[in-house]
Amino acid sequence: MVIWYFGNKLRDYLSDEEEWVSLSDYKDVLQELSNDDRIPLYISNLVMLTKVDKRTYKVKRETLYSILDKSPKKAKVYWFVTVNTTSDPYTNYYTVDMMGTRNIVNLQLYLGFKMDHRVNLYLRQVVEDLIENDIIDEQPQKYTTMPGRKIGDFRFIIIQELLSPNTRVRGWQHLLISARIFIQNHSTNPIQWFGLEFSEVKVEKVPLLLKKRRIPAMEQRMILNPKDVKRSTKE
Repeated sequence: MVIWYFGNKLRDYLSDEEEWVSLSDYKDVLQELSNDDRIPLYISNLVMLTKVDKRTYKVKRETLYSILDKSPKKAKVYWFVTVNTTSDPYTNYYTVDMMGTRNIVNLQLYLGFKMDHRVNLYLRQVVEDLIENDIIDEQPQKYTTMPGRKIGDFRFIIIQELLSPNTRVRGWQHLLISARIFIQNHSTNPIQWFGLEFSEVKVEKVPLLLKKRRIPAMEQRMILNPKDVKRSTKE
């Protein structure tokens, strides 16, 4: 617990401000992607298990990088799910912020430490509630064994951080953060913790960059045999 606590504190202290972005700044881009007929549908409901600040909508850049840059993931609904474990053992409620849309959901789950953390089960209930209240659109399925099914398929994305070698931190800081990440990746299995053993899950590994090293620019000495070089001219 000591390594976990101080490792978190040190990681937050060393994190660059650029590593956090506002989800609201990407709202239009996500909606455009969702409606882009040129891109095949990745999944009906894309669920990002992450942490979104309720007030500022701040989220780790890697979350949106996963959706937009790593081969765009087109979905009918984008779910950004934050699981908040409370000190009250039997807390069990949720809040939703639709951010003025019908397909971008900032979902905050509040669960007591004695409550089951099976996210997939809670999510099904949330989807049914939102469809019933006409907050999101129905997702009728043409091919299904359940006639009248209104909810589409789900895919959960879990992002796993690994300390990048391109990180400039002192020896003891590197050791502490490495130990914190090791504990996270080996002592707790998020797939089991969130009850996703029988769900469609993709784990993406991303580098954790803290105080990035400055790599010296290389000197260009020679370019041989170029073809059709187009030079820009200034009028």
